[in-house]
Amino acid sequence: MGAFMKLTQIAYATTLLLVIMATPKVVLHLELGKETTTATFEYPTVADDFMVALGLTLMAMIPIHFLPERFMLGNPKLGLIAALPWAASALTNFISNFSLYFRVFLHLARGNKPGTMFSGMMIYIGLFITGIEQVEWWLEVYSLLRKQYILSLYFR
Repeated sequence: MGAFMKLTQIAYATTLLLVIMATPKVVLHLELGKETTTATFEYPTVADDFMVALGLTLMAMIPIHFLPERFMLGNPKLGLIAALPWAASALTNFISNFSLYFRVFLHLARGNKPGTMFSGMMIYIGLFITGIEQVEWWLEVYSLLRKQYILSLYFR
């Protein structure tokens, strides 16, 4: 696999994890006398989150893209261990961020039409499902390596 394909896979997994990890600072605006609530989302730590996401993605993809093929074929569990921090980070950040979004959704649902917030939550869930698909792909590659169904890493 060419260098461009490797970079696109790394960029895809990094961006996906960054979107899941980004935790907003939420400010709710309540107006007394009116039954409306508005929310403002700010993402002050995106640069830090990007560096963490890039580091975890590189750690997860090093066994596939950067280690010698015969080393990887002899040690397929290394790839599984390398992908676990990426998966754990995605899961824990999804749970905390989704609970935050859900609490904001409940506050906005009182008297407002929370259609935009609901759509945003559905997109966030879809992105998390895409992250699960990425982890499943890594797990399948490592499983096939372990069972020696893959004798060559053809995706290099």
